[in-house]
Amino acid sequence: MHAIAHQLGAFYHVPHGRANAIVLPKVLGVIAQREPRFLAELLAQVFPKKSTGNVDKDAKLLVDMVEKLLVELDLPTVVKELNQTDITALADQAIKEAFGVYPVPVVMTRFECEEILRELVPE
Repeated sequence: MHAIAHQLGAFYHVPHGRANAIVLPKVLGVIAQREPRFLAELLAQVFPKKSTGNVDKDAKLLVDMVEKLLVELDLPTVVKELNQTDITALADQAIKEAFGVYPVPVVMTRFECEEILRELVPE
C-alpha cells in the first residue's frame, strides 16, 4: 500500500495520507482474496462483535467497512490525475520499492498492482 501511495505522491503530488486512504481498500481486497484469515483475525481483534467466525465473510466485511468509512469521510476513491499510460511505470516503481522491504501479509504481484492502479483511474 505504501509503495503505491508513494508513487501517486511522486507522479501526481497526491498527499501521502490521502493516497494511502485511496489505496487501502484496494489492497485489502487483494489480501481478502489471497489471505482472508489475516483480515478475519484483524476484524475479530478490532471489532469482535462484528466477527461471524466465517473467514471469507469476515475478510469481506472488513474491506466493506473500510470502504464505507472512506465514503462517510467524503474521501476520494480515485486519483483524478491518474493517467492510464502511467500505470506500468507506477507499478514497476511500487514493486521495486516494496520488494523485500515492507512487512506485508501478501507480496503483491506486478499484475495485482497494475489492477489496483487501473481501479483508481477516473471513468
